[in-house]
Amino acid sequence: MDPDNGPITTLDMAIEFAEENSIIRLAAGVYTLDRAITKPNLTIEQKDKDGQCIIIGNEKAVVNVKLKKGELVVFKRIIFAHSGIKLTEKIKEAMTVVEYRPNVCVKSLDEFDISREMDCVVCINSGGVILRECVISLNTIPNTLKQKFCAIVSFP
Repeated sequence: MDPDNGPITTLDMAIEFAEENSIIRLAAGVYTLDRAITKPNLTIEQKDKDGQCIIIGNEKAVVNVKLKKGELVVFKRIIFAHSGIKLTEKIKEAMTVVEYRPNVCVKSLDEFDISREMDCVVCINSGGVILRECVISLNTIPNTLKQKFCAIVSFP
């Protein structure tokens, strides 16, 4: 509860109102994260041992970390998942006629373009991440997806 703004109802709000070195405890449920984590030394954990706490995304990184060197964010007992589908692109496709191309070329991993804006589950742009008792699920990505998909991407 934030005294000035009332109940904190999203993970984004919790991170926004948290102070450095805070612990954010999440109730069981499904969350999205629309902002980069820029506050140092946060711990984000599931509040109760029962149920599941899932952070899911559709586009770009599910979790994007932008901290200074030596700063960390810690996740405990969290499930991370990515749908593998860019929803805005799918909506645009549905609104236009799409040409069917049965022989789509899939890049090999050595040709894969690694970028800070790529689809992945966790993108560490700077700083560090500690995952404790966490799961990174790629089971939510459809088998029909014809692209390589990274779970974790880290930049120096």
